[in-house]
Amino acid sequence: MMYNSKLNPEIRREEILKLLKDKTIIEVIELMNIFNTSRATITRDISILEKKGLVTKTYGAIINNQPKSTQTRIYSFDISLKEQINEKKAIARLAFSLITNNASVVFNSGVTTFEVARLIVNANMHINIITNSLEISKLFTADDLRNILILGGDLAPGGHKVTGKLSCINMENIQGDMAFLGVHDIDIDAGITNPFSAEAELISVMIQRCRKKIILADHTKVGRVSLYKSDCCFEDIDIIITDRHTEEKFINAFKKMGIEVMIA
Repeated sequence: MMYNSKLNPEIRREEILKLLKDKTIIEVIELMNIFNTSRATITRDISILEKKGLVTKTYGAIINNQPKSTQTRIYSFDISLKEQINEKKAIARLAFSLITNNASVVFNSGVTTFEVARLIVNANMHINIITNSLEISKLFTADDLRNILILGGDLAPGGHKVTGKLSCINMENIQGDMAFLGVHDIDIDAGITNPFSAEAELISVMIQRCRKKIILADHTKVGRVSLYKSDCCFEDIDIIITDRHTEEKFINAFKKMGIEVMIA
């Protein structure tokens, strides 16, 4: 398969990792031909992937370093609406029970956070909502008693959310009481990761700008790793809400880090 030479760098690196899952080792010249790009461009990609510990650079080639749990799944809101929906709704109900009246609550884009927001719609609560999710914003009407702030930014593929530098800049000027953050992947060693750097960065800022940080992750997200790590530590996280199918070893590890783990 040949790729367009103007392929987005993040997507190109994702595709390199996908190729490595099948071949384990790939020559640089082969990558140059596949992606129709220069040696310098491929070398930069390799350096970024190597710094993240995902590949090892050898003479004229790269070797796959990814653990078996590493995934290159690209998030789709429409697809995710149909996956583990019972677990996500259970997690959402537990998350909703933590929200207090008059709180300023931050939500990133995701199905589980969307389900939390849906519960707020029917609740008689005065809440300030800050989000980059267009799906969440559409749940509330113009005459709603709640204040809704949509973070500006670049419209992401699929049209369900905004991300990018502007989203982060706007979030940096906000102080939230609580952040409910759905994650693409979370791992004891790798932390919180995402296939796209812009989304990983926004999660970092949301964590920094909120007093209480709650991670929402069903069992399929736990123990997996994506390309870009959010700039945060587990010490920054107050609560992780997951479901009963999450492996006990992960739950115990999170608890040892001082994180409260709630099982939906």
